[in-house]
Amino acid sequence: NHEGFWLGTESDGVFYFALDNNNSDTLFKIGETLDLADINIQSIIEDLNNNLWLSTFRSGVFKLENPETEFNFKKVINYNKNNGLSSNFTKDVFEDREGNIWVATYGEGLATLLNEAFEFFSYPVEGIDNNIFSVCAGKNVMWLGGENALLQLKYAPEFETKIFNKLSGLPDDAISS
Repeated sequence: NHEGFWLGTESDGVFYFALDNNNSDTLFKIGETLDLADINIQSIIEDLNNNLWLSTFRSGVFKLENPETEFNFKKVINYNKNNGLSSNFTKDVFEDREGNIWVATYGEGLATLLNEAFEFFSYPVEGIDNNIFSVCAGKNVMWLGGENALLQLKYAPEFETKIFNKLSGLPDDAISS
């Protein structure tokens, strides 16, 4: 619903790049008043309720709630090790079709936020080793990208996993998106 896109930086926080048809594009820095100016952003999503979710390196996950105006968020919630998240080092945040929020972590696997509490999933599979770099979901399937493998989790008709790696033809490299 925006005419632009979100930008996350490694040391300067969050920006919104507003595109204008009249060539007067504008860059807005978001979060200075919310104390988010200097965090290392790894990924950004805007959920179905227009909340903004930020995965970070060192600071967990931030949820910027209920924007009063386009860039004025009413509330910031920081999910981290102090309040239930398994790691402050998060790589990706993802919303599935049902509106569930998933968090990919460095070294602590995958977490999902259900009713303000986290549920954790561990994947000590070679090439993933609980370092989840990317998450994607479809109907009855989830894909997890790792150090040098891609893990497929099928939920129906019964649960099964399948690993794709160099032997499957993938490059011997991190699956980052």
